[in-house]
Order: sequence, then structure tokens, then C-alpha cells
Amino acid sequence: RTGAKERLGSAPRTPPFQQAGARFRGGVELAAYRAESADVRPGAFVGLEYRLRLPEGLERPDRLAFWVHGVGEDGRVAFQGDHPLLSDARAPAGDDREEGCFLRFALPATVPPGRYELRTGLWQPWQEKRIRLLDAAVPHDRRGLALGAVTVRAVDFGDGRR
Repeated sequence: RTGAKERLGSAPRTPPFQQAGARFRGGVELAAYRAESADVRPGAFVGLEYRLRLPEGLERPDRLAFWVHGVGEDGRVAFQGDHPLLSDARAPAGDDREEGCFLRFALPATVPPGRYELRTGLWQPWQEKRIRLLDAAVPHDRRGLALGAVTVRAVDFGDGRR
């Protein structure tokens, strides 16, 4: 029966959470994440959901933010979706130590078709300072994590234009 619903054009299934195991300096942990959209058109929305663990006594979490960049195959940032650490925070079921955060951001209408790696990290916007990533269970460097990719498809206007 669920297959029939999907054939009728319902929303795609929500992907499962991926374990990130990411620890940042200062104790913030990105425990898990999932990316909602993988194949999109320019101007469409991309959704990310995080499960965070915040250290006891974390002062001023409102001063922390995640940066999210769509990085093209040429290594350049093509779009951004930065957002506050506790954007749309809610407690996920099952773990009272975690905070759940959901972000939905629009791709620019001008982003060219192609594959873009979603990279994220933690920073302090008020100081313009990135928070160092100490360790992670997903591909990463000292600045941030790779959370998969989105493929931007060309818009077909039906008259040969794209």
C-alpha cells in the first residue's frame, strides 16, 4: 500500500538518520543528521535535520551557528544556508540529552545544474570565527563535515530552453 501512495506523487520517504559522531571544540556534538532533498531544481528547498548534544553549562548557545555550504565540483561555494545552532529546536524521542534542529533553506534560482557536496561546521558569527572540529565518523577536515550531496537539475521549460 505504501508503494501505491508513492506512485500517486506523495512526498518521498524521510531518509534515516546517519550517525555523524562529530565533536567540536567546546563540547558541542553533532550526533546524527539527515538530508531531506537529494535531487532538486534551482530555487527549490533543501532540508537538513540535526541531532545535537550540548555540554552541561554551555553559555550563550544563541551565539553559535552552523554554516552550511553547497560546494561544487570546482571547489567553490555555490550556495549557503547558515543558521543558528538551535534553529527550530525540539527534543527528539528517545534521548533526553539530544536537541533536534531542523533547517530548510532555498537554493538560489541562479545556481547552475550540477552536483554539490553539502558541508557544515560550527561557528561564532559575532566573532566571525569557526569552531574547530575535533573528530567525526563521517568524511571531514578540521573545519567541517561532508553530509552528502544534492544534485541540481536543469529546469526544462518545454520549449527547448533550460
